[in-house]
Amino acid sequence: MVKCKICNLEFETDKSFHGHLKSHKLRMVEYYQTHEPRYDLLTGELINFKNKDYYFSNDFNNKISMKKWLKEQTPDAQKDYLKKLLLQRREKREKRREEDVEGGCVS
Repeated sequence: MVKCKICNLEFETDKSFHGHLKSHKLRMVEYYQTHEPRYDLLTGELINFKNKDYYFSNDFNNKISMKKWLKEQTPDAQKDYLKKLLLQRREKREKRREEDVEGGCVS
C-alpha cells in the first residue's frame, strides 16, 4: 500500500499512486523531493530524482561525493556504510531474480 501524503488516499501499487499525482498537478520528482526529501550526505543537496528506486537507494548524487564523504569518516563508519550498501545491493539482486523466476524469465 502506498499512501499519498497530500490527501491521505491509499493505493495498491506505485503505478496507480503515480497516476494519482496528476490530480495534484505534480510530477513524481516534485512529489518525492517535496514530501520525502533525501539529501546527499556530503553536500546536503537534494538527491537527483531519476526514478523511485534510484531515489531511495542512493545517499549521494555521484560517486565523487561518496568517495569524499567516505574519506571524512572513521574506518569503522566506512566499513559499516559499505557493508550496508553491499547488503542492499544483494537484496535488490535477489529480489530481481525471484521476480524473474516468478515471471518465467529465467535465462
